[in-house]
Amino acid sequence: SVYDPARQAGVKLGFVDNSPAGYKQGTDYVTIVSDDLFQMGNKAGIALAEALGKKGKVGYIFHDADFYVTNQRDGAFKKTIEQDYPDMQIAAEAGMADPARSEDIAQAMITQHPDLDGIYV
Repeated sequence: SVYDPARQAGVKLGFVDNSPAGYKQGTDYVTIVSDDLFQMGNKAGIALAEALGKKGKVGYIFHDADFYVTNQRDGAFKKTIEQDYPDMQIAAEAGMADPARSEDIAQAMITQHPDLDGIYV
C-alpha cells in the first residue's frame, strides 16, 4: 500500500470509509470514520418505496466491487425492499464496476424490463 512507508515509520493512520486491503485495525491503523452506510441504503429503499406507493417492480444497480462503503449501502437498499415491502419486487439486477457506465447499464435494464417502476443506482 502507498501508506506502508508511513506505517513502518510509526505514523498513526486514520482512514475515511475504507482501509487498505490487508490492513488490520489496531495494528496497521488506528481508526476508520464513516457515515452510517446501512441507514443510507435503508433510507434510499424507503424513499423509493414511498415514491412508488409501496408496490411495483424495481431495478437494482449495485457497485460491483469489494468496497465496504458501497457494499453496505447497496446491500441495505436490497434488504429493505425485500424484507419490508412485500408488494415490491426487485425484477432486475446489474452490477456496475465503472460509474461512468451507469447510464448504459440503466438503459439496458429499461430496454430488457420496460415494466420497471423505478431503479436504484
